[in-house]
Parts: sequence; C-alpha cells; structure tokens
Amino acid sequence: MKHCFLGFLLLTIVSCQKHSLDTKAKKEQLAARISRAIATRQLRFALADTIRFTQDSMKETGSKTELDLLQRRLQIYLQKKGELLRLSLALADTIHQQLDSLMPYADKLAQKRFYASLDSILAKKAGKHD
Repeated sequence: MKHCFLGFLLLTIVSCQKHSLDTKAKKEQLAARISRAIATRQLRFALADTIRFTQDSMKETGSKTELDLLQRRLQIYLQKKGELLRLSLALADTIHQQLDSLMPYADKLAQKRFYASLDSILAKKAGKHD
C-alpha cells in the first residue's frame, strides 16, 4: 500500500510538471501570435497611410499617365488591405480561442499571474526585435 501511494505521488508530480511545460509552450505560442497580430496591425496602419497619400496624389495630378499609374497602385494597395484584414481577423479569432483555453476564469489572482507571465514573454520577444 505504501509503495502504491508513493507511485501515485510520483506520477502526480511528473504529470504536474508536464502540464506546466505544456502551459509554458502554449503561452509562448500565444505570445508569438500576439506579436504577429501587433505587427499586422502596424502594417495595416502603414498601408492605410499609403492609400490616403495615393488618393491625395490622384486629386493633385494633372497627368493622365500619372493618374493611371496611381490608380493601378491604389488597386494593389486595396487588395493588400483586404488580405491584411483577413489575416488580422484570423489571428484575433485564434488568439481569443487560445486565451479561452488557457485563462483561468475562476481565480482573479491566477488571471493576474497569467497576464503577468504573458506580458513577460511579450516583453522578451519585443526586446529580441529591437
């Protein structure tokens, strides 16, 4: 009986350690997705600025050739805008689903610890890119 209890205790400890490693890997994956979503959002903002600049340039140009060139560029930018929007929405959905699966809802202290660890991972990732 004593050996059975020790075996069960050992199995429980190993299982908890594996769960902790799995959760850490999932947090790393979540942080990578969040970083990608932030980068995608920045690309969308930059593209929006480019679209506005192109539209302003179209209003100011008097040349038919230049206007045609700007219109073609604008069409390409608008296509990229749609692609970035779809990517951004897909990332957001994936992030929300993963947060739902990882986040402890019942315990507010556990939520704070979760967000603190996620913020730490994101800060490390941001430091690598600088």
